[in-house]
Amino acid sequence: MAVISKHSKQRDAIMEYLHGNGSHPNAHEIYSAIREEIPNVSLGTIYRNLNQLAEAGEIRKIRCTDGPDRFDFRTDDHGHFICSCCGRFYDVPRDLIMIRGDEGTGSPEDSMLPGRADSLEFEITGVCLDCLREKA
Repeated sequence: MAVISKHSKQRDAIMEYLHGNGSHPNAHEIYSAIREEIPNVSLGTIYRNLNQLAEAGEIRKIRCTDGPDRFDFRTDDHGHFICSCCGRFYDVPRDLIMIRGDEGTGSPEDSMLPGRADSLEFEITGVCLDCLREKA
């Protein structure tokens, strides 16, 4: 992991925005929000800072196959539920997925995996409760 050696006004604004925003925004959404605070910021600066923060492990980059990458302030092991109707991202706790052999023994031999799991990322798609209620 790369280490970010200095803080900048743009980087601090990005981190503050992500910390207060649970919607897992993409770079353009972050750029639009940051421009209100720092009008002369460029989209390139936002992309560069997001990539540096992700490489340093300070934020998580969520690669999306059907749209732009999104960014998450939470870096712990967790997954995401993505609503196929409204496109909203929801955090899903790691505990929802149980990996045999991951109950504290740490023994890869007890696992269904071909080795030791060091991190976990998963994505679930479906229709969120808000969209289900609207359709009912």
